[in-house]
Amino acid sequence: KNNNITISAGNLITVSGSETSDQIIVNGTLQVNSGGTLTVAFNTKQPYNLSMGSTGILVVHGTYAIANNAVCIGHTASNTHFFSTGIYDHQSRTEGIVPLATWDAGSTLNISGYNSSISATNSGNWGQSFSNIVFNCALGGNAVDMQGLLTTIGGNLTVNNTGNSTGRLILNGGTLSPTITIDGNLNITPSGGSAQLVLNSSTGSTTLDINGSINLSSATA
Repeated sequence: KNNNITISAGNLITVSGSETSDQIIVNGTLQVNSGGTLTVAFNTKQPYNLSMGSTGILVVHGTYAIANNAVCIGHTASNTHFFSTGIYDHQSRTEGIVPLATWDAGSTLNISGYNSSISATNSGNWGQSFSNIVFNCALGGNAVDMQGLLTTIGGNLTVNNTGNSTGRLILNGGTLSPTITIDGNLNITPSGGSAQLVLNSSTGSTTLDINGSINLSSATA
């Protein structure tokens, strides 16, 4: 790990390989190139592990990952940009916080860390306009409930893994009655486990608007 990194205003730092750090202050520009991976790791030295300063910019063409328990602050749609090849890997085992960002067409939110039951909240920043979303979590027999908050998917929603035969991703297990729009395809395609998607499991009423196709492979929806 490379600790105590400060990118000063006016400076550009690029990541082209695989790098991990647990204490970064971004006042300049931090760019993750296509094929590169930057993982923000957890430590207890500071109340945050990455801080976006008032002049900081994060540009992602490769993969930006926030590890379980790591804390990143200051992300906004103005200073954090996932381009068409950009991937954000959400490795949190609690709900965690998805960084506020601009998500270009083709970018991907990869949800990979959950291994227990989770209920989404507004503080998780799920109400953004995402492009592609991939859910790949070994939940065992648990459920992740998005509580009707994940509503705008500009690309594909792909469910690859929800654990065993009783693990599931629930789009709306609460009282909201949202319209969930998927501009691309809904793909439920198990890879290494079961993949189960539940649209509605409580008193809310959910409208699912899919503009692409529905692709199922030995899955339950």
